[in-house]
Amino acid sequence: LNPGETVLIPQAFELESSELLEDGQNVILKLDATAAGLDHSRDISILSMAPDIDLDDYYIDNEMNILEPGQTEDLRLTLTNWGSNASENTTVELTCQHEGITINTPQPYSVGSIDSWGTTEFNISLSASQTLLHGEKADFELSISSDNGMLTQESFTLRIGRTPVYVIDLDMSVASGLGIYNLLQDMGVESEYTSSFPSYINNYQSVFICTGKLFTSYTLTYQQ
Repeated sequence: LNPGETVLIPQAFELESSELLEDGQNVILKLDATAAGLDHSRDISILSMAPDIDLDDYYIDNEMNILEPGQTEDLRLTLTNWGSNASENTTVELTCQHEGITINTPQPYSVGSIDSWGTTEFNISLSASQTLLHGEKADFELSISSDNGMLTQESFTLRIGRTPVYVIDLDMSVASGLGIYNLLQDMGVESEYTSSFPSYINNYQSVFICTGKLFTSYTLTYQQ
């Protein structure tokens, strides 16, 4: 190799990466060479490319976005690949340990390949037992794998039916609202509490709105 001369060696080395190697990582390689009795060393930086799948969204695919006790509905899931490499032949497996939930769609379930920065949506059928209480929670685990060797674990929670009580406390003194909410908790009644008016209340069986002791404490708008 003469001074200033360049030699290209196709496929000089073969590298194998771990399944745990994430996208966008700097991999430093050290190259040692010997010529004319002299040793030469140089660091080489390589940027890793891999899929990076996230569970972007999930909801019950009906008008109310609710899985009622005794009903069967589709769970709509959205996956996005934020990585710089495509996720090839992507497969998901949904599990739920709650005995009142049945996953009807055979598992694992193939969703195909997802390009870099691409998104895919799919449905998985769920059934809720008639014995489940309104407001009861069910925890789910979603395992995502592909031919690239990529493996991702996601978890999420679904509330079954409508939550029995929603306490909307607009009273600045928070006297009544917190008192009602704490009493419901002591009674074991599924309930939620907020100090601001929500944009959506259809997920609740009943709503307590606390506006204060005086008419001037809080005035509900027409939209509210």
